[in-house]
Amino acid sequence: MPSEHLSGLRRGPALAVLGLALLLPVLLAVAVFPTAMYDTRELIAWGREFPIVTPFHPPMMVWIGGIVDRLLGTSAAVMILTGQLLIAIGLVY
Repeated sequence: MPSEHLSGLRRGPALAVLGLALLLPVLLAVAVFPTAMYDTRELIAWGREFPIVTPFHPPMMVWIGGIVDRLLGTSAAVMILTGQLLIAIGLVY
């Protein structure tokens, strides 16, 4: 029983650090880089075309970028938040 209690105590700070690491790029985008960087702008432009096939990247990345652009706009923070949420889903999976 004591080992379960200690692992719960260690898990809390680890999850807090993980959460901060996932949110830090979004906070930086809001505070420092409100305009999307080159790759993100390219993703937004590709997403507006909604291609079935792309020459360099898998199309799902472009589709997600296009959907986010249509629903939430072209803000760098929104695009980075979406990417960070997908990373978090991947970590849980």
